Amino acid sequence: MDRNLLIAFVISFFVLFLWGRLQEQQYPNSSPSIASEGINTDGKTESDQPKNVSDAAPAPAPAVASREEIASVAREKKSQEAASVSVTETAPITEPAEQIIEIKNELYRAEFSSHGAALRHFELLQYRDEVNADSNPVVLTWFDRKQAAALTTSFEELGLGDLSHAAYTVAQPSPNILVFERNQAGLILRKTYTFSENAYNFALRMEVLNGSNRSIQPIFAVAWPGRVAAKKSIDEQQSLVAYHQKKFEHQLMAVFGKPGFLAKLISVGNDKDKTQVFDGDIEWIGLANRYFVSAILPDEPAKTQAKFLPVESGVEAIAILQYQPIEILPGSAKQRDLKIYMGPKEANRLEALGRNFERVAVTGYSWVSPLTSFFTWFLMLIHKVVPNYGLAIIVVTILVRAAAYPIVSQQMKSMKRMAEVQPKMKALQDKYKDDRQALSQAMMRLYKEEGVNPLGGCLPALLQFPVFIGLFFALQSSIELRHAPFWGWINDLSSPELLFQIPVVNFPFRLLPVLMGASMFLQQRITPMTTMDPMQRKMMTTFMPFMLLAVSYTFPSGLVLYWITSNLLGIGQQFITNRQMPTASKEVKK
Repeated sequence: MDRNLLIAFVISFFVLFLWGRLQEQQYPNSSPSIASEGINTDGKTESDQPKNVSDAAPAPAPAVASREEIASVAREKKSQEAASVSVTETAPITEPAEQIIEIKNELYRAEFSSHGAALRHFELLQYRDEVNADSNPVVLTWFDRKQAAALTTSFEELGLGDLSHAAYTVAQPSPNILVFERNQAGLILRKTYTFSENAYNFALRMEVLNGSNRSIQPIFAVAWPGRVAAKKSIDEQQSLVAYHQKKFEHQLMAVFGKPGFLAKLISVGNDKDKTQVFDGDIEWIGLANRYFVSAILPDEPAKTQAKFLPVESGVEAIAILQYQPIEILPGSAKQRDLKIYMGPKEANRLEALGRNFERVAVTGYSWVSPLTSFFTWFLMLIHKVVPNYGLAIIVVTILVRAAAYPIVSQQMKSMKRMAEVQPKMKALQDKYKDDRQALSQAMMRLYKEEGVNPLGGCLPALLQFPVFIGLFFALQSSIELRHAPFWGWINDLSSPELLFQIPVVNFPFRLLPVLMGASMFLQQRITPMTTMDPMQRKMMTTFMPFMLLAVSYTFPSGLVLYWITSNLLGIGQQFITNRQMPTASKEVKK
């Protein structure tokens, strides 16, 4: 056994990672309205009064309508009936002009519209699109705000048509409270937003007051549209995300709704067939990219349903959260409470919201996630002492290599010893080439006589593999590295560095991946290849470094910096081991 198994793991991992990056595409700019998409109203009737979202700031609106409110609505309804004009026969109502209300604090600036009582625009004031401090703030409403909006509520099940963009009256009793209200056909629809000063989350209370003479069953559905980013950077790629029945669900929007390879071959599949539905136990749902997330957290997850609905395959989709229908008798009212989070994937903020919301940060598979969290914490701890994230990455790499030194040293010595006994192994293979059982017995005797463990070079390497993966995700997912400078031309550790643009071909030249490839080439050249023929050795020492150079060419510079540092430390350790091996060999033979 030698490094083949480890190399196979590494190659497989980076091939899969490269494949994910190849999914980026060019996207058109049209943006269809979300109002035309239907919402399923299937479900059981539920009349229980829902509980508030934990930790959500309470809205000032009453839980049920006052007698005066319902009486006023009832009088309006009777007046309509006296004129013998039904709701469906009434001439179209001329909606008032749209009002835009701005909410601003130190963290964000938001714009809400009176049409639909919905969110049109949301930007983060502490984060910028580019490294340049003068660039535009990060915007988390990923749609054309002239045509679409977030947190729309259609209420089509009330028989009043699609109210996603209907006009509401506006009241703002305080700077942190925004109330929208619509009175139609004996019903009062009220949406109350409550904001906090130093938080990226805010509360939304939806109420329906029934002043009519009929029973109604609203489902309190909320829609959040999304559109793929114009930029081709992997950091900007949005995904539909949800946490359903203790499982993280996600769909990359750039490929969502598109038929798979086999479906294309047989010409089957369409957008509507790609709708994904999740019933019950919806902890949260929304949209996210690498560093930011916009999500809805319902007050009663068990009574919810979520949908990923494609609007235009690979271009636009909608995340929908809806409750089971709830019966509201004449003269009564019901409400639902939501918590909305729109902000960075900062671990402490995500964890504070509960509901396993920290899972929205990509930290690898479940078995890797604890390692990712540990190395993220460790990196932040080192940064408190070394106030440069590039230097902090180097220090973390050195400390990890130092901790793994005994294991790696044992691996290197075992591989060296295997190389020394290779001629004897070859002689046994020639001698017993026609008797596999005799060859196996002879090889075991040789291992015992020479004091060689055939697994000694493989198992230590496998023990290092989870550490490598944990560091990989920690460096890739840490928002603290976003736009964090290192030195010289490396001004953003979360993005590939650029030394210069090659003239004529206009191709970016990146120095770090080239240094990484060179260090990998040198490391392969000085590492014993115990069981490889000359052709295999040539592939390992030439093809593999070149392939990893190509794969890492679009990696964040922080990750490539870690890789270079680890390779250089490994080269130094290999030189030390090679010089110590004569002594080590004598000790083994004793």
